[in-house]
Amino acid sequence: MYLNRLVSSKANVNIISSVLFAALTSLSYFIVYKIIISRLGVNFMGIWALILGYTSILSQSVSSITTNLIRKIAGYTEAEFKERFSSLIFNALFVYLLFFLSLLIIVLLSISLLFPKAFLSIVSYQVIFVVIVSNFLTLLTTILSTALDGRNKFYLKNFYLAISLIISFVFFIFTIQKLSIWAIAYMLLLQSLLSLLFIFYYVKTRCHLVFSLSFFSLTETKSILKESWKLQASSLLVLCYEPVIKYFLSLYGVANVALYEISNKIILQIKNIFAIIVQTLLPNIVSLYKSNQRDFVEYYYNLKTTFFHAAALIFTLSIVFLPLVSLFFLKIQNNQFFFIFSILAVGSLVNIIGIPSHIQFIAINKLNTPLVSFLSILIGLLIFCPVLGIFFSGLGVIVGVCISLILGTLVTIIRFEKMYDNKVSKNVSALLMLNCSIFLISIFITCFQIQLVPLRYALYFVVAIGASISAYFLFKRIIKTQIS
Repeated sequence: MYLNRLVSSKANVNIISSVLFAALTSLSYFIVYKIIISRLGVNFMGIWALILGYTSILSQSVSSITTNLIRKIAGYTEAEFKERFSSLIFNALFVYLLFFLSLLIIVLLSISLLFPKAFLSIVSYQVIFVVIVSNFLTLLTTILSTALDGRNKFYLKNFYLAISLIISFVFFIFTIQKLSIWAIAYMLLLQSLLSLLFIFYYVKTRCHLVFSLSFFSLTETKSILKESWKLQASSLLVLCYEPVIKYFLSLYGVANVALYEISNKIILQIKNIFAIIVQTLLPNIVSLYKSNQRDFVEYYYNLKTTFFHAAALIFTLSIVFLPLVSLFFLKIQNNQFFFIFSILAVGSLVNIIGIPSHIQFIAINKLNTPLVSFLSILIGLLIFCPVLGIFFSGLGVIVGVCISLILGTLVTIIRFEKMYDNKVSKNVSALLMLNCSIFLISIFITCFQIQLVPLRYALYFVVAIGASISAYFLFKRIIKTQIS
């Protein structure tokens, strides 16, 4: 009965489809990165990571806009949706162009001033231009897809995006031998173009999207800007992380950047799962805040606890399988890679636990604390990465990233829980201790490669049993609390 209820819920269908799409994205990019490293070398992988790092500033130029669009569209009745949707999208696109062009100036300046000139002999500006165009089309698709998100059709959007990803991935496989670096750039361009065409066709035919200059409204544009600027500032701060981290890492060799890129790509896919789940649950959270504050707070603690258990379990399994991942990408068991991933996993685990408090602040429209949190992380990166890098080179930079993530995330968690102190009991559970233990053991046995083989296998056995128990109780918890 519980399982049927779980599957039949539209929210859970949206979540499951989003998780499956994230898994498909991860798998395809792992194979792409494997091919890049094997055919073009690990140094080229580092250079490609630098390109993605610099251009990533563009990728969040719509995040604040889409959050507001989804909130508005979700609140529309069917009649209001038909009447207001075209006008809303038209004015949102105008704001998007302002944000994108502003960030594009920053990207071009950062590339010309900071991008190592020696790398341009390998990667031309034309390739960077193709990546920028791909970003533009992807973000345009994101604006249009708010029609599906706001009407609770995440699953349909994920289907279109998955088809685009598969086609572009097949194109890459068949052209990498002939086109080399251009195959990667064209893969991104093809994926973004197909996604735009699929989403635009759906929105045009099913949502009756039309464009007209008469839709332009200075009042509505100002409203979108007013509601978006703090979230946009937060997004801009987040987008500064990658260029800053990769810049400091590149000082100690592009191989460090490549190992970071592989590690970070895995971790970002894990983070995206939780971010997508929270985005899907945003309407529920807003509704709870308006109807019952106690339930709103209980929902937060349930969500935070569930996120911790799930994230700790996923990171544990990821770390245990790191030797296989290292062999897949690098053809050796790279100790530097093990340390980089494990250090990032610690900071990212805390960062994921902070996602519920961040989304709660958005739900209650109090955005100052998340803004301070993101600013704290950036300041931490600018302080800890260069300082620790001086003493411990590339690993010192990674430790600086971990410290910055933890300190910045605690700002949001502590501030939110202080607002609702003692409203809900917060006991330390046995499951919490189990997940902490198996997470730490997984790091220990992977990074330090215990010489006593029986002890090592015994610890692997403990991790396997612990992960199985954790997965069982986590699944029971999700069904029992009906988190979605």
